[in-house]
Parts: sequence; structure tokens; C-alpha cells
Amino acid sequence: MKKITLLLTLLISVFAIGQTPVLTMISDGDCSGGNPKVVEIYADGTVDFANYSLEIQTNANDTWGNTLNLTDLGVVTDDFVYIHKEDESFATEYPSATNVLSTNSSAVNFNGDDRVRIIEDATSTVVDQYGAEATDGTGEVWEYQDGYAKRNDGSGPDFGFFAGNWSYFNGALDGEGTCQGGATFESIIGTATYTPEGGSNDPAVFITSPANNAVLDPGTTSVDVAFSAQNEPAGAQFDITVNGSTTTGVTSPFNLTTQNGESYTVEVELLDGQSIAASASIDFSVADVTQVADIAALRADVDANGDGGFYEITGPVTFSHGDNFRNRKWFQNETGPGLMIFDFDGIIDNDVYAFGDQVTGLTGQSNFNNGVLQLLPTADNGVVTGNNEPSVQILSLSEFINNYESYESILVGFQNVSFPNADGTLTFENGQNYDLSDGTNTITSRTEFFNVDYIGTVIPQGELAGVVGVASEFNGDPQIFSRFSADIDVTLSIANFDKSEFAIFPNPASGKVNFKSPIGETFQVGIYNVLGRKLMDAEISGDTPLDISNLQSGIYMVQFGEGKGSFTKKLIVQ
Repeated sequence: MKKITLLLTLLISVFAIGQTPVLTMISDGDCSGGNPKVVEIYADGTVDFANYSLEIQTNANDTWGNTLNLTDLGVVTDDFVYIHKEDESFATEYPSATNVLSTNSSAVNFNGDDRVRIIEDATSTVVDQYGAEATDGTGEVWEYQDGYAKRNDGSGPDFGFFAGNWSYFNGALDGEGTCQGGATFESIIGTATYTPEGGSNDPAVFITSPANNAVLDPGTTSVDVAFSAQNEPAGAQFDITVNGSTTTGVTSPFNLTTQNGESYTVEVELLDGQSIAASASIDFSVADVTQVADIAALRADVDANGDGGFYEITGPVTFSHGDNFRNRKWFQNETGPGLMIFDFDGIIDNDVYAFGDQVTGLTGQSNFNNGVLQLLPTADNGVVTGNNEPSVQILSLSEFINNYESYESILVGFQNVSFPNADGTLTFENGQNYDLSDGTNTITSRTEFFNVDYIGTVIPQGELAGVVGVASEFNGDPQIFSRFSADIDVTLSIANFDKSEFAIFPNPASGKVNFKSPIGETFQVGIYNVLGRKLMDAEISGDTPLDISNLQSGIYMVQFGEGKGSFTKKLIVQ
């Protein structure tokens, strides 16, 4: 009883007279590195910030940490203070801000799905909080990625989190800010606007999960509809209506059975006797899955319908590389562009696939990042059906530069190239870009894979037999990522021949086409459509005519060679 009395006394002394900090705005910026990350707090009355700390809870974690004491903000009366991750962008994006605390503390190193709270140090009492406890904010109503949220006037502090006391602007800063040639974040957000007056004592209901207009992952068979209320009348009850069917006397959360491809309209009513005191409604849906045979078909569908769709690749794709950075994995078909799995949540066991494994059933949501097509896995459905070492497409630098998207995320190789900046002392370092040149053309060779066996070694000088890597891009800049030292100065299987010795003529062609290969040498040739399906194959030696009368007019890819030693040229059929 003494402990309860002491806590009540502290709560009364700290909060009842209005001398308390109130969280009023949180923002996840869109400048480099997701900066500036900012928390705005209002000192309601005279507040000695030495008595308070800020804490963070990230992703789906259920513990709070990285406590930052706010002593450096001093004593503030009826004014706003700003805490931000130390970054030069804050000064330009928030030029009018005063009472500023710049810090490297992880307490403000948040993303748009994380929670922050203020605690009173003496009692560890939660003074105010943004974000639902132990809940990853991705897809929640309160998500603020590349955006912000602002507290409604007259509300707070909440001693927890009530979503109805905030207004949300998820994504509102995407592409904005002076850092991207736009208006300042301060002018977009409208800072220092909160007033402790103007709130309402009327009953209110807010549905906190799922978010309005959310599209849930396919395979979601049930959803907890969570809701909360303020100023709830004594003896009131909640009714919930889903697609016209009403259940009375419910409590939060209300479990709802769902299925793929279905949409749901949910309304929660707060009833005071027979009268509706307050209500709230949302719409959400569960995505359906589009089945595609291979990566080329997936890319064709994304090109036609945009990214964000959910897919299952039913045919086998070949695993070529993976690393521990966000559990990335690269897959490719026999020809055509490949695909990167970006597994931030660790849905797929990172050690489950070996080099060359052929995998069926990969499932996820399509997404572009810096121009690269990714699949964000929604389930660990991949099944290994065999193993076949993936081929390396041997290209000229000019071919790669002009058509890099045709080779994205597959293994490519370049012959007779060099690192022009190598001086005998320069070494490979993590996360750096290096020029790779054939004397005329230059691309970027990036050390994307950290702490692999060539990091720290001297960059080789002079012309190299070949360099291999995973093909990629960074917003239109073609790049390759070498996986290990064996990818650098490697002898490729057709290294004895110049690609100019191989030719297709006539091109465009109709009826028959000729393939030129080095005299006396026999090579396998495969013809593929733009979706990566092999339509024909043949052996060539010297000038070999091939009947293509069965091919429709269009663009095709001709692959010379098999296994690691292969490259492609375009064929136009009239």
C-alpha cells in the first residue's frame, strides 16, 4: 500500500499541475541515411528535463532501451524542444528550431516502424509514448516511414499510446526536403503548432490494427482487429460489423478469419445504452498470389503491373550467392536477368541454400530499390529440387553498359579488363566503388560483400584475364559485385577467343540465320525469347546456317556456349 501511495503522490506532483513533457511530433526524414530523425516535445508548464529520459523500442522487440537522459535541454517553460540524430541536414530542414539537442544516441536512431517514449527517471514512470507496445509499425496506422506524425491539440500526455490522439502522414516526406530540391521538412510538417488546449471530452474510438487500406500478406488466415477508446461511458459496450455481419458485446482484439484475395470493411461502434456514442471504420484486404514459371515471367508481370505484387515462382531458379547483410540471396535462370531476395526479417534460413541449388516455390512481394528488382519473402516455401552450377554470362563492357538491366542480378564476366586506379599499394576496402575498364569503357566494381577474402588485399595492376561478379545497378549506374578472390583475375572458359570472332548475320534475319564462330571450334547455341524461355538450340562450327522460320517476328537472345563460359547477343527476327 505504501508503494501505491508513493506512486500516486509522484504522479500527482509531476502531472496534475501540468508541468510535464508531451511528445508532439516524430519524423523519419528522407535525406541521406533517412535523416534527419526528429522528436518534438512540448514543455507544458516549467519542465526540468534533467528528470526525464527518452527510450526507444525497435522492430517487433518488446523491451525498451538506449536510454538518453535529457539534462542538456535544461529547464524549459511552455515551449518546444527538439531532439535529433546528429546530422548536418537538421539545420537546413528545421531552420527555425530552438532548444535543440543533437545526439548520436541510438534513442533517436529510429525508423518509421519504431516506438519512442519519455520516462521519469526517479520512478521509471511512462510519461508519454508514441507507437503501440511490442508492435512492428510496418503497415500499422501509426507508421511514419519517410513521413511524420503529430499529436492532436488538447491531447496527452497519454502515459502509453492512444492512436486516436495523433494525425498520421506516412510517406509525406518521400522525395521532399531541401536535400532533394524541395521545401524544408519544417515547412511541410508545420512544427511548434501543438497547443494543450482545444481537446474534446467526447467519447472516441480508434481502430489501431490493421491499418486502414492495408494489404496483408497472402496466407494470412486470421487477423486481430485491435481498437481502443477514450472517455468511455460507464457500462458502454462495443459492437463490431464485418462486411455487414454484426457481433455484439466484443472486446479488443476481435479475431477475424480471413483468406487470400478477399476485402474486408470493419466498423467498431461504442454503444451507450441504445445510442452510438462513437464509431470508427477501416477497410483492408488480403493479397492474392500470382504464380509465375520463372524470373523472366515475374519481371514481365512487374513491368506490366508495377511492383508491390505477391508472387510464387513455381519453376526452378538457381542460387548463385548469398550474404548476411539482410539475408540477401541471388537467383538466376539459364539466361536473362535474375532476382535478388531481400530478406530483412530473416524469413528464410540464410544457410538453407548451397551454390547451384535449384529452388522452386520462392514466394514474396516485388519491390524496387535503387533500380534493382527485389523479392521480399513472405514465407519460407522454397524447395531444393536439384543442383546445377549457374553459368557466367561473358560480356563486353559496352554490352553491359548499354543493356545492364538485361543482366541484372546474374553472374557476369568481363575479359581483358583492369582496375585503372591500381597503383600497387591501393587495397580493396568494404563498401567502396572501384573503376573497372577495358581501356574504352568503364563500369563500377563495388565491394558490396563485406569482409570477403579479398578485402584488405592489394588491387591487382595491369590487364586481367577476367573479372566475375553479380550484376547490379545503383539508380542507372551499372555495377558488379565480386563474391570472392576467385572472381578477380579469373580465366574464363572462352578466354582464348575474342567475342568479335562470334557473330550473327544477317541481323535482322528472316527464314535462316548464320552464326560465325572461331574456325575449327564448335560451340553450343541457344535461342531464347524475352521471357527467358529456350526455343531452339544447335551446335555451330564456322559459318553455320540455322532455320528460324518457326520464330515469330521480335527480339531474341542468342547464348553462345554453356556452363561458366557463355555470353549472349541479340537477334532480331523480321
